[in-house]
Amino acid sequence: ADRGVRNVATEADASTAAPADSKEERMRKRQQQKELSALPKKMDKVEAAIADAEANVAALEKSMLEIGADAGRAIELSAERDAAQAKVDDLYAQWEALEAAMRQIEADIGVASAR
Repeated sequence: ADRGVRNVATEADASTAAPADSKEERMRKRQQQKELSALPKKMDKVEAAIADAEANVAALEKSMLEIGADAGRAIELSAERDAAQAKVDDLYAQWEALEAAMRQIEADIGVASAR
């Protein structure tokens, strides 16, 4: 009889602990799913910004080739090009961070990549 009491107590302890853990886990996974579903849109925005920034760099490089012997203007364009390239580099870093976050969330919740 004593053995049955232990089993009842163990089952009661397990049943009260499991729902709290599973509810917390479900909430965490739901939050990760939300984050995961938002990432492709964020990545698309960054990709569009990268395309615009790269076009700006290309236009500045073209202008640098066309200015001829105007050293002062060449220096200005070079500084603008360097700033534009830094923006491109920053955007690529943002995209890579988003991609890494996507992979991490997918690994955490066991989902295959949609991208």
